[in-house]
Order: sequence, then C-alpha cells, then structure tokens
Amino acid sequence: MSSSINKHSNSLVAAAKIVATEQAKNCIDSCRNANAIHSHINSLRDTKQNMVIRMLAPDVMSNKETFDAIAHEVKGIEEEIVTNVEELDIIPFNARKE
Repeated sequence: MSSSINKHSNSLVAAAKIVATEQAKNCIDSCRNANAIHSHINSLRDTKQNMVIRMLAPDVMSNKETFDAIAHEVKGIEEEIVTNVEELDIIPFNARKE
C-alpha cells in the first residue's frame, strides 16, 4: 500500500513540476509580448507627437488638405494606441511593466 502511495505521490510531484514549467514559460512569453506592446505604444506616441508638431507648422496650418490628412493620420494613431492598450490589458498583470 505504501508503495502505491509513494508512486502516486511521485506522479503528483512530476505533474506539478510540468505545470510549473509550463506556467513559467507562459509568463516569459507574456512578458516578452507585454514589452513589445509597450515599445509599440511608445513608438506610436512619438510618431503622434511629431505629427502634431508638424500640423502646427505655418505651411501646414495654411493648407487645409495637408492639415486634414495629418489630422486623419493622428486619429488613426490614437485608435491604434487604444487597441494596443486594450491588448496589453489582456496580458496577466504580473507580466506587464507598470
């Protein structure tokens, strides 16, 4: 009987180790994904900032078509930032850098 209990205990320990290894791997993948999303959000914000600065240039402000085109692109960037933030919110909290 004790031999059977021992085997069962060893099986449970082995299963727990497998689960722990898989969870660690998933956490590493989540961290990498979170870091990539953070980098992309920062890049989008930098691009947006540069476009807004460009919009304020006198030559752009006096050209409605150019101004509207840049404003449209800025709106698209803002939407992409929101999408990325939502995607980041799905990642487990311990994998996100805050």
